[in-house]
Parts: sequence; C-alpha cells; structure tokens
Amino acid sequence: MADNHPAGLAAEGARIVVADLARAEEAAAAYPDGVGLTVDVSREDEVARMVEETVGRCGGVDILVNNAGLYASLAMRPFTEIPLEEWNRVMEVNLASMFLACRAIVPIMRGQGGGKIVNISSGTPFRGVPFLLHYVTSKGAIVALTRSWARELAPSTELRRWFGHDPERFEEFQRRYREELAEHRDELEELRARAKSGRLTLVFGARDTEHNDAVVLAEILRGG
Repeated sequence: MADNHPAGLAAEGARIVVADLARAEEAAAAYPDGVGLTVDVSREDEVARMVEETVGRCGGVDILVNNAGLYASLAMRPFTEIPLEEWNRVMEVNLASMFLACRAIVPIMRGQGGGKIVNISSGTPFRGVPFLLHYVTSKGAIVALTRSWARELAPSTELRRWFGHDPERFEEFQRRYREELAEHRDELEELRARAKSGRLTLVFGARDTEHNDAVVLAEILRGG
C-alpha cells in the first residue's frame, strides 16, 4: 500500500491493518496500534482469515483499501511472449483479490451500518499502454468491477471517481508519466523493434484533453 494511504487514514483516527505477503507487521508498526497480517490476498482461505482476524482484533471494518498489485516485478514484453502462468498470477493478485476482499467484507459493513471501499486502479487502460497487457487489462477490469458493484449495491452505494475530476492531480500524473517515458525511451524502442510487425499503430476512440498523454506515448514509440 502506498505510504500516503494509511498515513492519511491514521491521521484521521483510523486503526490501520496492513495485509501483505511480507513485512506486514513491520509496516503496521509505523501506525498507532497498527495490526500486521501476513496474507496472500489472492487466496480465498487467507482472505477469510484476514477478515476474521481483523474483526476479532478491531471489532469491525470501516474502510477497505484494495491496493494489492503486481507491477514492478513484471517485464515489459510483447503480449505474444507473456506466459499464461504470469498472466493468471497478475489477474489473481490485481483483480481476484478485490473480488475476494469485497465479497468477504461487504456483509460486515452492511451489518454494522456502512463503510467505505477504495479500489485502486490506474490510468494505463485509458492510454492503452503496450507491452504490459496483463497489468493494463487487470487495471481496466477494476474499473468495470467497481462500476458494476456500485449498481449491484445501489441504492445504498455511492460511486465516486476522483482521478478524472482532479485537474491538478492529473496534471502532476501526466508530468511524471512523460518523465518516465523519456527515461525508458531506449527500452521502449527496443520493445517496438521486437514486435512481430515491426511497426506499432495505436488507435484511440477519443482524444480528449484528459488523455492527451496517450498521444505522447504513441509518438515516442513511433520514434517521433
């Protein structure tokens, strides 16, 4: 979980429970009365244990932040070279974990009169970022998952999207994204050369100001 998420919640008086594969207790120790649980959130039995221990130690669940994800360890490569095992693991961690956590926690929130769920996605599906197809697909699915949940749980649920409606935050994201593209330009050019067709063409259904950085990506990959 990004450091600013639990820090902000703790500052508002929340008791933080960190669930991770490694160093969960160490991370939780940074927050007052924090709880660290070693959990593989892609496994149904471990998610059930996580929820049971959390309720037992904290009395309930008021806020769930779904932020588990595989990204940094993934190699950028053409989709034809992604092993099925790696594809499935990305879907398990990035997507199935959200399904499992929400399925287990929503009944608890209903029973206690309410709660908040935050699902962390990415801007990559809107830009059509290449060479990380499993990651981008999983993040796009999170958007669909969240929208469907909001309808299924209505009228008791309100869906809020902050990313596209925060111009300052999006501008900062665009700046950092362009810096990353410049930093990895040689690597992206190498990947483009490895593509079977030898040429990359990106087609966008809409090019509004919100997603202009997608055009920047296309220009860089084409050598512009």
